[in-house]
Amino acid sequence: MPEESKEWINIDYTNTHQYKTIESWKEAARKVELVLEYPHDFPHSEINQLKRLKKFDSIVKPEKGPIRKVIDSISRQQIKTFGKDGKPIKKDCLFYNGYYYGFKWTGEEIKAEFSEGYYKKPKMKFQYDDNNTPNDPETGKPIGKHKVQGVTFEHYIELPANNAKERRKFIEDLIAKCPGTFIEVLAGGNHLYYRTPAKDNSHYGTRQTGYSWDQFCDSDLKTLEELQKIRGRPQGTGLYKDKDGNLRDKDGNLVIAK
Repeated sequence: MPEESKEWINIDYTNTHQYKTIESWKEAARKVELVLEYPHDFPHSEINQLKRLKKFDSIVKPEKGPIRKVIDSISRQQIKTFGKDGKPIKKDCLFYNGYYYGFKWTGEEIKAEFSEGYYKKPKMKFQYDDNNTPNDPETGKPIGKHKVQGVTFEHYIELPANNAKERRKFIEDLIAKCPGTFIEVLAGGNHLYYRTPAKDNSHYGTRQTGYSWDQFCDSDLKTLEELQKIRGRPQGTGLYKDKDGNLRDKDGNLVIAK
């Protein structure tokens, strides 16, 4: 049986937000028999970033130097979906942004931006060509076509919600698969974020950074949210966990009970 061909050569861009978003547009269009012919039929930012990722993949030369996948920022956010029974399901999801770095045949360094952990899915709505004559008088079929009316954000990296040890291992294993990304760097600056839940699971809610690596990995979403609120107050510095796992401020006052 012949080996299945792959789209990429040097970097697997098929797991990126850029690639998955464009594929989501194509799939939504197929379902409603809508033909997407031109670049402007797709979301502008994602299609241009995907072009740059594909170009990077085609011209980067591993023999000239290592290809690095450097994560610049990581975010956690509560995502709400609905089960078959209509009840809401809350998930702890992760997504991140960064750059691929490498060298082309001249030895010049090149880079391309990527994001992983989510993609955008279009909402399709049928629009009539003429509201006064919505249907073909002979066939009865509606006259018009589907158009994109908004998007939802779909997330595909779910963290273990109730086990801090498993959650930390999951995140650190992910980092280990990104050559060029170092925990020390992510933990040393404003690279770790908590985002508040937002409509359609978008990333338009408020966000907070400044977490330590331990706080980011070991805290559940409720604790991250509380830390976000605390950092808006002067006493929100110097936080630490006591021997019982309670969160206290620099003066020893209880902030969040375990």
